[in-house]
Amino acid sequence: MNKMDRSNANFTNAIESVRNKLCAIPLPVQYPLGMGKEFTGVCDLVTMDILKWNQSNCGYECEAVDSCMSVSQDMLNEVKLARSRLIEEVAMHSNEAMAKMFAAEDNTLSPDELLYFIRKLTHSCSVVPVLCGSALKNKGIQPLMDAMLYFLPSPAHRRANHLPAVVHKLCAFVFKVIHSHQRGPVVFVRLYSGCLRPHSNIYNMSRKCRCLLCTLLLTCIMCCTGKELIGCYKCLQMS
Repeated sequence: MNKMDRSNANFTNAIESVRNKLCAIPLPVQYPLGMGKEFTGVCDLVTMDILKWNQSNCGYECEAVDSCMSVSQDMLNEVKLARSRLIEEVAMHSNEAMAKMFAAEDNTLSPDELLYFIRKLTHSCSVVPVLCGSALKNKGIQPLMDAMLYFLPSPAHRRANHLPAVVHKLCAFVFKVIHSHQRGPVVFVRLYSGCLRPHSNIYNMSRKCRCLLCTLLLTCIMCCTGKELIGCYKCLQMS
């Protein structure tokens, strides 16, 4: 959920809009600490950690506070209620989670159990995890990347149908193309098998022709590192 720092931003209304208009089952795994100009950070509903960003370095550093006691009592009550709803929603869609919850002495789920069941429900397309932040101010980027690792399937587990035939050969998927003033066309690819090297001559299945690569760059947030060899299961840029 982006643009939480905009005026009139409302996390609850946005969640209901996802439910009604997209016919999906949203599962908020974070709760915003304030909205609009008062948006200062988020609370991780799985671990109950407070996450705040240092604006002096454009939000590139994320500070984790181990306890929710650093927020007001009203906000703490809202966070506790949101976490209870998260656990109830998970238990509603997973009989295994419900059995675990009833078997526990405090009738709840541990953070590790929550992560496990949310990942399992996401893989089965039963729910859609929802996080929040502000991309303009780089708030929420780090936990979003972590959530992609926690909840989304790895390419190793969800291979495309054509991959078995090229398991020992180069197979990459182009998912974005931008035009840079310094580099010209820059192509973002996901590498599934094989290896890429600079000046490789590869076959483009869509255009049915061969293309020559010039430079390989491994992307990491806002910086790019030149590489001589990149193996499979990596996101990279080609120019």
